[in-house]
Amino acid sequence: MDSEAQNAAKLIRELSDLAKRLSERNIIVVSVVTDYWCFRGWEIIVAKNNVVMKFIWDGRDCNLVSYTSPKLSHSYPKEWKLDIGEGFERDSGDAPMRFIEGYLAKRMP
Repeated sequence: MDSEAQNAAKLIRELSDLAKRLSERNIIVVSVVTDYWCFRGWEIIVAKNNVVMKFIWDGRDCNLVSYTSPKLSHSYPKEWKLDIGEGFERDSGDAPMRFIEGYLAKRMP
């Protein structure tokens, strides 16, 4: 059985692997925030060209929400607009991250 420390490290590795795969498609991972103790929740912000997207994973409710904002030169995006909300089954593993990859393949080709 994995320890809590190993599970927390695994979450960070999974997000790091996602960042690496996205970088291979010239998508910039601007920010990653995790909160393992808060139901393994996380947030990732990505950018490509003039679009910035923020994905928030709520591990308690198994819900992934994304927001989109235009990229403003030299300032943090401020005009977040709800893009999608997607529910997942409990214990869905890396399905939310795989969903993000597929979604970005269409949105940020």
